[in-house]
Amino acid sequence: MHRGASEAPFRHQHLLGIEGLSPDDINHVLDLADGYVELNRQAEKKRGLLRGRTIINCFFENSTRTRTSFEVAGKRLGGDVINMSVSASSMVKGETLIDTAMTLNAMHPDALVVRHPNRGRFIYSRRRSTVRSSMPATAAMSTLPRPCSTR
Repeated sequence: MHRGASEAPFRHQHLLGIEGLSPDDINHVLDLADGYVELNRQAEKKRGLLRGRTIINCFFENSTRTRTSFEVAGKRLGGDVINMSVSASSMVKGETLIDTAMTLNAMHPDALVVRHPNRGRFIYSRRRSTVRSSMPATAAMSTLPRPCSTR
């Protein structure tokens, strides 16, 4: 490990790509990942870091590995995870991405994980919808490089 993951806080609120990450930031993320690999090898895998926090996984594309990885991670960190099924949402009736973002924002989740085929469209909708900028967002894209690939 490069350094203790707790030595310096991660300075970025959102993780939508690797642009803007310094080598130290990347090492910090990798060090945290190493720690969670060790955690996953233990019999007791749950931690309370996200206790009382709500995470919404919103996948606009089918996914098994990535969606499940985010769900398991959120639950193992003690969070309340909601998997939004776009195919069972009002989007199939014509609700716009902006309306969906506003609806999710009204629920005051603590974090949003999004997999959308058009990263730019999601970011634009997020900005247009007045989604709280304090709510962290993580990209779990499929067609573009993503910071959270499980491959």
